[in-house]
Amino acid sequence: MAAGHLDAGIARSKPHHPRLTVAAQMADPFCLALTTQQARVAGNPVELRSFADHDFVDFTRHRGPAYFEQSIYLCAKAGFSPHIRYEASTVHGVLDLVGAGLGVALVPASCALLRAAGTRFCSLRGPTTSEVLVLLRRKADPNPLLPTLADAVRANFGDLQRRMAEMLGC
Repeated sequence: MAAGHLDAGIARSKPHHPRLTVAAQMADPFCLALTTQQARVAGNPVELRSFADHDFVDFTRHRGPAYFEQSIYLCAKAGFSPHIRYEASTVHGVLDLVGAGLGVALVPASCALLRAAGTRFCSLRGPTTSEVLVLLRRKADPNPLLPTLADAVRANFGDLQRRMAEMLGC
């Protein structure tokens, strides 16, 4: 994008390039994906530490290193190292394994919007990380449609935030 091949793009982190800027953003903190049955007894928000003895499903490290590292970080911050029993290369794969009862998973809260069968999502208790979805654009892009695009994305991000809040709960 910084090279000028794209006018805008959605990313999961703020830019570290001097030619890029954030045109719109929304919070997308990690939450815990559980089976419907587990969610009934878990409460909301959940204490991640209370899942230290559970099997975890995680994103395959080489296909989703940022997701993998974030889940390891969150577990370490909660005082344990997760027992990763299964890995999947897509968010749908992770949620399918959770729905099948093969483990719990740390995933972005926006995953709740996917309505995966047999899966519920619970917020994490305590301080969360500042995970975001952002609309990036080049600072000096003359495209006159970018302000309109940014307004539309901001409105969509607002709608997604409201829907995520409704979906997050055990």
